[in-house]
Amino acid sequence: MAHLTKDKSVKARWTCVYPTYIDANKTLAQGRRVPKVVAVEVPHPAFMADVLQTNGFTYEYEQKLFPRDAIGYGFPGRFRVQLFDSDDKPLKPEAASKMALLKFIAAAIPNSEKFKEWKIASEAEKAKQAEKAELEERAAAEKQRQQAAAAKPTSSKKKTKKKK
Repeated sequence: MAHLTKDKSVKARWTCVYPTYIDANKTLAQGRRVPKVVAVEVPHPAFMADVLQTNGFTYEYEQKLFPRDAIGYGFPGRFRVQLFDSDDKPLKPEAASKMALLKFIAAAIPNSEKFKEWKIASEAEKAKQAEKAELEERAAAEKQRQQAAAAKPTSSKKKTKKKK
């Protein structure tokens, strides 16, 4: 029970971090906690876990939903991250507070391996969709040309007006 102890090394006293806290698509009223210039466009929990793990943080992922997110919106889950030891000293100097931790995670996500892999796959998918749309557009234009050509009269007789 978190309210029974002041020891910050107890798991119940670890800092909670939701993906919404660093989401650039959210407003402050919707739960973003960092400045928009620092926030991340896609704060997926997998990217956050990658950053926490590669930087040696002790954390636990919980299948929870941010209270202000409606069901089905945002990224589910939260992380409990240990910032302090039992002597109330920061474990990592770059994350001596919750805000410093949020800014650290937001700055590190674009450099994480999982994010880079996702970005490459995402750009490839966008290119594939754009190519497909272009092909569909060309096919539609060709079909329209064919329909226009079929609708025109093919008679070579010219109508002439009689002069009086």
